[in-house]
Amino acid sequence: MAEIILVTVVVVLCLGLAYLLYTRGSQLRLALDLVSEARRQLDQVRTDRHALVPEYLRMATAHSEQDEHHQKSVQDALRRAKTVKDASEIGQAEERLTHAIDALAIGLIEVDRHRQSLGAAIDLHAQMRIIEGRIVSGIRYYNLAVAKYTAQRRQPTAVVLRAAFPALVPMEYQDVEAEPVVEFRS
Repeated sequence: MAEIILVTVVVVLCLGLAYLLYTRGSQLRLALDLVSEARRQLDQVRTDRHALVPEYLRMATAHSEQDEHHQKSVQDALRRAKTVKDASEIGQAEERLTHAIDALAIGLIEVDRHRQSLGAAIDLHAQMRIIEGRIVSGIRYYNLAVAKYTAQRRQPTAVVLRAAFPALVPMEYQDVEAEPVVEFRS
């Protein structure tokens, strides 16, 4: 009789542990899926901005061939932003691209102080700033999803599952929106 009780207790404990591991694994999988979706959305917004930059460079070149340094800076930053894949480097690459685009915009303003011939360039810069806001939001969402995933991964009940679920790091990104925005309009 005691053996039956012992076997029953062991079976119940094993089933309870299996259920706990299954539940924690499902929660971690869901959290990891949310991180993947956040990254997918961010990558799409980044691609949208990257598609606009060559046209902006073309317009900038048409208005001022003298500003080759800023144009090359934008080209280099765009090349880096397009090729970076590691999440820990994406934020820095996008931030560098934003600063390069803004520096080029300031150079255009200095060339054409009256802003009479910059209409399309002004509109395109404004569109890229809107997309920059979406990138900032996407990075915040990604970092929030990573934080929630990491918190679940640190739970004592997830110790056994940690090998199956990779450690993730948030993206480093200074909030460019908090800085003064290049303003074309007077």
